[in-house]
Amino acid sequence: MLEGSQGSINILDYGAGGDPGDTGLALLDKGFELYSYEPYLSTSKDLPSGKFDYIYLIEVIEHCHNLDDVLGFISSRMARDGLIHIQTLLHPLPTPDDILNSWYISPRNGHISIFTFEALVLLFRQHGINIVNTAFGVVGFKEKPKFKNKYFI
Repeated sequence: MLEGSQGSINILDYGAGGDPGDTGLALLDKGFELYSYEPYLSTSKDLPSGKFDYIYLIEVIEHCHNLDDVLGFISSRMARDGLIHIQTLLHPLPTPDDILNSWYISPRNGHISIFTFEALVLLFRQHGINIVNTAFGVVGFKEKPKFKNKYFI
């Protein structure tokens, strides 16, 4: 695990696409240690016990058919002051009439769930996770993180 100013950081790559996936390989190359979890290849028993400080889902959530189970799992494994990073295409609200013609929607690519930002907020809120859209992407947290920088103290 990466040693930070507050101790080690537990990282979970959810929906890794491998063990590890491409993003996990990049993090490993930079000295991070992480756990890769691909629901189609492993079971939750393959994960270490405890909570994760940082969980990321890169182009994963749109493939999930049971969002309640996925978010219940994520919420149960997320540290109280941890962060989650979600990468998925956010669709506009109101939804365009031709949304079903979007390149992003199944059956062409396995994307079976699509989201507006507002939909993600409501979905994650049901599992105690607050979602914000930042310049760096969609981020979630249960409690405001206590980073030692000019933004959070």
